[in-house]
Amino acid sequence: MKDANYAQESSRFEERDPLNDVPPIHRLPFEIFLQIIRMCVEMCSKPIHALVTLAQVCRRWSEVVDEPLLWRRIDAFEGLELIRMALEKAEGTPLDLVYKESTASLPLDDFCEAARGRLGQWNSLVIEARQVAGHCAPIEDSVPLRLRKLHLLEYPNWFDATTYMPLFGGHPAPPNLHDVSFTTIDPDLSKLCLTGLTSLELEDVYGPKEADFIQILRSSPALRVIRLVSSSFQSSGADVQSAPVQPIRLASLVSVTAVGIDFDSIRFILSSIDAPELHTLSMGCDMHNGQIPMVDLSTEGSQHLLSRLKSILSTAEKIEVSFMYSSRVRISIGGFRMSVGYRSGSTPKPIFDYFRESFEWLESRAGSSIGNLPVHLEFQDAYPKAEVLQWFTSSVSVNKLTLLATTVPSYRPAVDVFELLNSPDTSLPHLEVISLEVVWKDLERAPQCIREFVRKRREQPGGLEGRGSDVGPLREIRLSAYHEDPESCSEIDPVPQDEEFLRKVEMAAGGLEIYWEGKRWTSAGQGLERAGPS
Repeated sequence: MKDANYAQESSRFEERDPLNDVPPIHRLPFEIFLQIIRMCVEMCSKPIHALVTLAQVCRRWSEVVDEPLLWRRIDAFEGLELIRMALEKAEGTPLDLVYKESTASLPLDDFCEAARGRLGQWNSLVIEARQVAGHCAPIEDSVPLRLRKLHLLEYPNWFDATTYMPLFGGHPAPPNLHDVSFTTIDPDLSKLCLTGLTSLELEDVYGPKEADFIQILRSSPALRVIRLVSSSFQSSGADVQSAPVQPIRLASLVSVTAVGIDFDSIRFILSSIDAPELHTLSMGCDMHNGQIPMVDLSTEGSQHLLSRLKSILSTAEKIEVSFMYSSRVRISIGGFRMSVGYRSGSTPKPIFDYFRESFEWLESRAGSSIGNLPVHLEFQDAYPKAEVLQWFTSSVSVNKLTLLATTVPSYRPAVDVFELLNSPDTSLPHLEVISLEVVWKDLERAPQCIREFVRKRREQPGGLEGRGSDVGPLREIRLSAYHEDPESCSEIDPVPQDEEFLRKVEMAAGGLEIYWEGKRWTSAGQGLERAGPS
């Protein structure tokens, strides 16, 4: 009916216009015009407010905007009056409800009660708040039968690690619920009887039992994403076998994340699944009896995943390695990411030894030399030791080196890394980009350190092909300042030195590009300009 009215109105407009000067957008078919409006509204932070504004353009636009499907997204950001208007305009359309306490203009209880009358139309519900349990009665005591997506996030506090929140009045979850995410909320998975999931995400949730997880896997053959962060599974008891004898085949599963959880839980998860299409595998935990977790897992029920690991590694285009606080290392190779660490005093050898063993093990499983891939090497709140750079110089091709500032008294300043790079054994000859976050007090040393580094780099034989004016592949140096006392620094002008300082750095760099706080310093004294990441 609206389509016919729209066409009739367009015809009348053309008939009464002697020049037939009809705006091109008014010549569009109703369905196309509707889709244009829909896409525009989806990009707005206030979709309801945008629709109200568009409806005032003219009668024709008002008729298009009245289409119920445009009013399906209800965000607490827009206020109770507009929310009630949208609920009425949406008629019987499935509703997507969003409540984020950081931007909401009304309490969670009021938001949920306003939408309770349309419970049967709820299609998705996303809530982020300090207190969710006890403040969303419609899903705590009722079952929204058309609900397909449920994301609940309760901001963590220092007193209770996880909040227990029974859902749907103790009844099983809606039959069409496919996408679930719980953060710091334990919904008691055993009572939800989840089936047919495509995405399962649990973060800071410690209540689920192993048997509940296995049941979800068995009843969700279309599962695509599993994401478990800082969560763990409770043993189901001696009478229940934790992992199935045969891994459960999940032909659609493409991504598995198991980070910040104990080794036994990672082993349980990986030994439970068979994912022939797995593209992304992320895992992170502390050391297990002094062993590398992935190496240990290969001998403890997860051998069936090794072929997928080989396939994942074979598609990698670069390697990222990050050392953090001298007690944790993160390795990223294509779709594979592994983070390994230990608590202070709990390991008999340095974290670099664990990294090297892990890398060599991964290289042996890759089937091709991942050592030929370009490497981005990063140190966060840590300073690289000579033996570490020695290994990276002789074993792989590091093309980017990043040092983030450290205030640990026993560590050397980041600018001292130039001295290490001057030695042939630790020179990282394939280096293209150096990025340093320098503690404020050490910045004045930067020009001198860079000048000496560039001079010696040019004098090095071999890798520089004897060209006295070249510094190899090195092309840019990026500097930024670490503010120990941010309040003492101007937010308007983040440059702690005058332009003379940057000119000194530019002269010291001998033609290399210089970046300061993400901006490129241009030649001829033109100042700083925005530039993208390297």
